[in-house]
Amino acid sequence: MVVAALATPLFVDNDFFFPFVSSKAFAFRLAVEVMVLAFLALQVLSDRYRPRFSAISYLASAFIVVATLASVLGGNFSGSFWGDMERSEGLILWLHLLAFLVMLPAVVKEEKHWLGLFDVSLAVGWLLSFFAVGQALEAKSVLLTSGARVEATFGNAAFLAAYMIFHIAIAAFLFLKRNGRFYKSYYVLSAAVFTFVVYATATRGSLLGLAAGLVVTGVLTLWVSQKRNIKLLGLGLLGLIVILAGLLYFSRNEPWVAKSPRLSRLVSISLTDRTTETRLVTWQAAWTGWKEKFFLGHGLENFDIVFNRHFPPIIYEDAGSQVWFDRAHNLIFDRGVTTGIAGLVIYLLFIFYPALKLFALVLKDRASSAGAVIFIALVVAFFVQDLFVFETITTYVILFFVWAFFSSGILYPLSHKTVAFSTKSWMTFGLVYAVLFVPLVWKTNLYPAKINIAAAHALHSDPDEEDFFVIVDRFKKAVLPASYGRQEYRLQFIEFVDQQLVNVGPVVEEVRPVLAFVDEEVARLIADRPNDARNLLLAMRHYNFTARALPDKTLERYQQALDFYQNLERLSPTRPHVPQEAGYTELYLFRFYNESQDAQAAAAAAARAEEYFRKTIAINPRVIESYVNLLMLYFNTGNDSGVEKLISEMDRMGIHWRAPGHLSKITSIARANARTRWIGFFSEQLVSLTPDDVEGWVHLAVYYATLGERAKALELAERIKAFGGDYVRQAEIFVESVKAGKYEKP
Repeated sequence: MVVAALATPLFVDNDFFFPFVSSKAFAFRLAVEVMVLAFLALQVLSDRYRPRFSAISYLASAFIVVATLASVLGGNFSGSFWGDMERSEGLILWLHLLAFLVMLPAVVKEEKHWLGLFDVSLAVGWLLSFFAVGQALEAKSVLLTSGARVEATFGNAAFLAAYMIFHIAIAAFLFLKRNGRFYKSYYVLSAAVFTFVVYATATRGSLLGLAAGLVVTGVLTLWVSQKRNIKLLGLGLLGLIVILAGLLYFSRNEPWVAKSPRLSRLVSISLTDRTTETRLVTWQAAWTGWKEKFFLGHGLENFDIVFNRHFPPIIYEDAGSQVWFDRAHNLIFDRGVTTGIAGLVIYLLFIFYPALKLFALVLKDRASSAGAVIFIALVVAFFVQDLFVFETITTYVILFFVWAFFSSGILYPLSHKTVAFSTKSWMTFGLVYAVLFVPLVWKTNLYPAKINIAAAHALHSDPDEEDFFVIVDRFKKAVLPASYGRQEYRLQFIEFVDQQLVNVGPVVEEVRPVLAFVDEEVARLIADRPNDARNLLLAMRHYNFTARALPDKTLERYQQALDFYQNLERLSPTRPHVPQEAGYTELYLFRFYNESQDAQAAAAAAARAEEYFRKTIAINPRVIESYVNLLMLYFNTGNDSGVEKLISEMDRMGIHWRAPGHLSKITSIARANARTRWIGFFSEQLVSLTPDDVEGWVHLAVYYATLGERAKALELAERIKAFGGDYVRQAEIFVESVKAGKYEKP
């Protein structure tokens, strides 16, 4: 089962929801639970394998105690305990990791057996490398990536890079320990391939970590080695790092760098880089929230609550911006926010304790400390890369495996305290665990995995090809059973139904019960996590999207959407999406009152919508979408002076609205509201930028025809003919209509 646990990174199954994470988490937890059963049986058979606690296992236990206390006080203990499917962390993973950490050194006592396990892990690294290299070469037979960066079976390049850094160190350590030309060559090749994989991930933080580890290796090698050729090797390693870094820096503007997606990404590190900018403001928000509960933090899996409360508006750049963060992407702030300074200090001690012990070994015996140098460098590399990312199940497994090796005392003298229970006591523990084993496995793995698969099955549905009610029934199999992933399944279900019902108008009678059920799930979603701004914003959108589905309750549903606003503003006062959604609600209310011919109520709704959209702009004046929303309101209300003033304001603020994508969207909104003047204005702006956009010319020609400027319309019709194909015939029909005055108002 140890081998199964080490093979966890290979597991990925698209039948799971979040297949790159949840399938690995279920596999690892199941492997550990079986290991515990076998371990307890072993305690009955022999006292040679009694668990022994070392400083490392004490530190891990202390962190869990602090994290538990922080989670109890954090107000969402269930979420802190179970975690979610996307990250699959929580206290339950930490308890399994602790068991893994304690059992391995108790059972694996000899160095040769540890080396064998390292070889197993190295083999897993090779299998992952085959995937990664295949992705780098764009082989169609391997898992697809989300871009130029390789991910193997991890679904995230940064996690793969962190995993490979460990295996570079393992390969180097095995190189020292194994004799024979074949073994030496194999381990050198392994380290080289794993280094290439780290490079292919194009993860800047991991490459900085790897570089830091190599620098430490070079410096310590120069210091500890008594052999001239080894010293030269250390000096060469330092020189290689300096040369490569200098070459990249001074060639950063060269075509061979710019044309490489990986190299161009690596040399783009700067304080003005978009990723760097968002990380810095995220850390700032994390620090602000951390200070609120400095000692113990807010509890595991509660970073998003803090982030929402102190949301940095600069993160919202456009509609495609990533605006929901559940991690700070930094070890210091992630641990600080969730477990406070107490948890952070203990976790840092857990990370650095082996390095401190190994350094003491180097001081004591330089001649035989090559293995210590490798693992000191590993600790440094891991810490540096962890300043730019966060741990996940794959990182934790290899981290605790290597730290279990440190805890064995093979590398350096280590004091242990053996757990002093009698054989009879161990037999009692074993019998109790054996009785609870099946319910435990069912509760922690098999049952949630079953529900997880049901959720994935529903999400894989095709609403264009399959019956709506069939898909709803699939979702119910995921959201009705009590499972720790239910919050995420509800989110997906609500969004699915909303997307199917938005803009369709009144629904048939059979859909009403479905909508009522979704309303209940929205209420349960909020009841489970009342302080989660994302849930409340989803609820607000739900009622906005589905208000027209029930004509007899449209006004009531819009009001229900607005009822969430006050609490949302409290939970996330600097998030532009909050007043933006309220602005949408008031805009929809304007349309509703306008259709009902209630001019006074319509005017009041329009004024409130303008106020909300203005608030969105005030929070972050650089976001073009906020101005487009205000333009949409002015088009709806026929406020031409408002449009004119807003255009001047955008120009004064330096807003880059004269871009094809933005102009196309604005023109479409103007057409939807039949604002002839603005259709022409924005169409002219569009075709001046994209003269090959035939649709832009068509809209402009129709605009002039509507104004009665026939000569201009006919001139544009000739230009449209130049595009050839079916446009020639359409232009000729248009010419006849223009000459007949069909576009002109009587």
